[in-house]
Amino acid sequence: MSFWLQPPSPAVPAGLMEPGELKSFWQMYTAMKKLLKKVNEERDSFKGLLEERAKTFVDEAEEIGLEIFPYRAGFFITIPCENPDEVAEELTKDYLFLLPLGRGIRFAPCAVSAEKCKKSARLIKQAIEKVNG
Repeated sequence: MSFWLQPPSPAVPAGLMEPGELKSFWQMYTAMKKLLKKVNEERDSFKGLLEERAKTFVDEAEEIGLEIFPYRAGFFITIPCENPDEVAEELTKDYLFLLPLGRGIRFAPCAVSAEKCKKSARLIKQAIEKVNG
């Protein structure tokens, strides 16, 4: 049977309809609304997790005197420093992998737990001081 002769199948995500089950438009709409609600809840939970981790890092950085560029939101926090390549290399000794930039390093709170975000701020400050004196 060619593609054009096959009966159309509803574009509904798996689990919302049983195979071969015909649903009305309203039932499909209701199912899609439930799915959208689940997606939004999941996204909000991840957003909250990222905000918590970033806040932990920013608060710790402020407490210990680690200079960072202003952070409003996002996946990365940028820390200005001299010799970013050497600082990033020094941090690998503590298994902390940051991206060296032109005039600083980039930390990803999205990649580690809140507890590690707190520890990371201290490790970064120590590495900057060790490399730059």
